[in-house]
Amino acid sequence: MVDALLGGPLRFGELHRAMPGIATNVLAQRLRHLEGARVLIARPYSGRPPRYTYELTGAGHELRPSGGPISPSPASNLNVA
Repeated sequence: MVDALLGGPLRFGELHRAMPGIATNVLAQRLRHLEGARVLIARPYSGRPPRYTYELTGAGHELRPSGGPISPSPASNLNVA
């Protein structure tokens, strides 16, 4: 999710398309969690119904490793021989 937002703000539907296979309720839950952790900001762009764009905070940008994009899963970081 952080990797998808490195390119700039995205709306919920755009994030959902960038993360195939994730259920919308799980995506919403993770967005709320990351917003609470101050990793991203939800900015309203429509009042009725309420709709938001999501963008990384400075802390969110710091999650990106200096060597390149974030790997898609923790398991891909394991060096298994």
